[in-house]
Amino acid sequence: MKVHIDENIANDFVICWGLIVRLPKYALFGKTREERRRNLEEKIMEILKEIPFSFERAKVSLASAWVRYYVFELELDGRKFALNILSPNSSIKSFKNLDFPDKGIARPVFLSEEFMLQEWIEGIPLSEFREGFILKQDERIEKCIT
Repeated sequence: MKVHIDENIANDFVICWGLIVRLPKYALFGKTREERRRNLEEKIMEILKEIPFSFERAKVSLASAWVRYYVFELELDGRKFALNILSPNSSIKSFKNLDFPDKGIARPVFLSEEFMLQEWIEGIPLSEFREGFILKQDERIEKCIT
């Protein structure tokens, strides 16, 4: 298996609403960029071994990160997935215990205690429709959440 892991996995920030947003220290996978990269690479390599279907090439990059979990864009032999990994000190203890709504979320392809694999949906992240904690008035929101 050939794996390419992007340098951005070690970022301690995300770009959201056109702004750079720093992640809180307690949600990071290490104090330094090198430590975060090493810890996340190890975790990602372990996860790739658990995925229940075969693939020859994997490409991973950071798509988003929040206090409770990180979202990586995972490409396996050209097929895209969202790989969600629980953050250190996450209030979510297991992805297996979450209730998923019937609409508005990509259904999980595979679940474990600490990660969830979902189909990758191309489009605008829901966070782009927010101004702080308020949803903007935008007709495209309904397409994302219904």
